[in-house]
Amino acid sequence: MLPRTLSSPALGDERPRTRIWLRFQNQRDFELGMGVTIVGRGDGCQLVLDDPLISRRHACFVVDEHEVTLKDLGSTNGVLVNGARIDEVQVLVPGDLITLGQQHAELCWVPASASERHPQLPNGRSSRPAADTVIDRRPSSIPPGARLYPDSEPTYHGTVFSMLSGVAEKQFELGRGADAERILTRPLEALLLKLEAGAAGSQEARDVEEAGLLAVRLARATGQSRWLDYAFRLFAAAERLPPTQVIDELYPAVRAAPGVSLTEFRAYLEVLRRNQHQLGPAERFLLRRLEGLEGVLVS
Repeated sequence: MLPRTLSSPALGDERPRTRIWLRFQNQRDFELGMGVTIVGRGDGCQLVLDDPLISRRHACFVVDEHEVTLKDLGSTNGVLVNGARIDEVQVLVPGDLITLGQQHAELCWVPASASERHPQLPNGRSSRPAADTVIDRRPSSIPPGARLYPDSEPTYHGTVFSMLSGVAEKQFELGRGADAERILTRPLEALLLKLEAGAAGSQEARDVEEAGLLAVRLARATGQSRWLDYAFRLFAAAERLPPTQVIDELYPAVRAAPGVSLTEFRAYLEVLRRNQHQLGPAERFLLRRLEGLEGVLVS
């Protein structure tokens, strides 16, 4: 992997210092100072997040003269960067999207010198910290070079999609379909790839319904029919019917995102029909509803 480092101005003392912060979904900012910032539910953390999916000591950010890094401290649910779970230490760059439990933040930076401020972000928001930026000056309770032990406090276990769904739903509510798409694309595509390759385990199988629902909502929010095609491929690979909630949302979604592939849809129906002898009465009813969607698609 190529190194991912902060561009100039550098973080050292010989050049203008750079302010680095996390902008959370609720638009509150937390500034990352030089050194280690521990994030978790525990009172000893520099950044305390009240979230049942976050461990007592979940992760840490390290800022030095050259780069910003993020480390998972053995958390129950892991840390996502741009929708992908990190394995070890991840070097961050401005604009990275970080998910901790159900909390979602963007890494932002700007030179402290007003004359060298970074241009505005693509969505029009200023790259400057908000007026209510939180600057935590408490020293880290972890001395440099000390071993960071895994969390021993019970934490509610969630999947990648249980962590991302709340983040995406907030973007849908705010009318930011493009932001939701940016968050979800990589994990959605990774799940489909595993299913179609036959490499998915029980954990991925439990994600299928939630991933399918998120894909349908992405289609409605962005007007892109490819997310409906994705949903049909996803459920076909899993050889299962969508739940009632997904079928309910499919009908308005195909109108909001025209251009669905009839080939993908019919291939999915064929998978279901081959196995319909195994379906109970309630499942047969769902299949009839799904078949009725074809009339909407060809109209």
